[in-house]
Amino acid sequence: MYERICISCFGDMGEYDRCPHCGYVDSGSRKHAMLPARYVLQERYLIGEVLSTDKNCVCYKAMDMQENRIVEVQEHFPREIVTRDADSMALVPLERAGTQWPDKSVQTLFRNAQAMMQFSQRDGILHVYDTFLANQTVYIVNEYVEGMLLEDYLKQCGGTVDTDTALSIILPILDGLAQLHKAELIHRAVTPKNIIITSDNSIKLINFVFLKEASAFQENEMTVYFSPGYAPYEQYVTKERRGPFTDIYSVGAVLYRMLVGRPPQDPIERKGEDRLRQSLDETDLPEYIVLCICKAMHMNKDIRFKSAADMKNALLQNTELVDVDGHLEMIRKRRQIGLIAGLAVVFAALVAVLIILIIKYF
Repeated sequence: MYERICISCFGDMGEYDRCPHCGYVDSGSRKHAMLPARYVLQERYLIGEVLSTDKNCVCYKAMDMQENRIVEVQEHFPREIVTRDADSMALVPLERAGTQWPDKSVQTLFRNAQAMMQFSQRDGILHVYDTFLANQTVYIVNEYVEGMLLEDYLKQCGGTVDTDTALSIILPILDGLAQLHKAELIHRAVTPKNIIITSDNSIKLINFVFLKEASAFQENEMTVYFSPGYAPYEQYVTKERRGPFTDIYSVGAVLYRMLVGRPPQDPIERKGEDRLRQSLDETDLPEYIVLCICKAMHMNKDIRFKSAADMKNALLQNTELVDVDGHLEMIRKRRQIGLIAGLAVVFAALVAVLIILIIKYF
């Protein structure tokens, strides 16, 4: 029924091998573990070309035949532990993985995707139209947007952008995160690979595979997800507390990458020798930008911005910023001076007592 439908634009190819509408040529090659081209999900979504894949997810271009619109379908597919049964299309655990499937991640992602459906297309987040369970996994149906990943855009720009451009990208991301955090969700994967600049110059935060309920951030069994340079220290270990401040760190890291031209120092390295402020001082960035990045990326999560809105206000210079590390150093020195002064007073008192005793008995 759908054999002559183009899997890129979903137009009728007729008798041609090359689509007469968009020029797409279907090579026919597809990794066996992926859904086959023109497979229909839920009697509604006609699966087209593969847009991207990673170790946790496969993204397909698809046609929503009910709404007559092109969409993106994300399939949760942790390929290190599951594969696909060629007959039923269901995901099944690999024998070597020694795990049960479906696991807790399927229900968690399904629940999170349902929460995502409340956000509008204006919120700086890729809009979720639908989510459902099928083939022993979860599917998330998003709006399909054409554009360029921030990572590719930076390469095209020679590695860096000016401050105004960086802010025009980061502020909508903070708006999107504010909505997520309000719903008690954290993204956990804010990187240049998960920010897209659309063809109409909108900025969207994408990839919800790593979403987690903020209320669950202390679960010991939480899977460790991190992108080196962009993830804070708490994402490197399972028992560390996570929350909105986790995303705040990553936003600071993305801002650093856009303005400095390279990913920031990894937090594991920063535990030994923190060179973040030093590297920023080598630039000609405005001081308030430097202070914003330092605060957002502070190793102490309690010192970071309390919310995405707070960070946005600081970047718009609506908030007075202080040099946090300098302020803490000043407090530390004051405490040292106070301790020394206190010891001096005690010592003087002891000397006075000793003198009195000497005079009295000798």
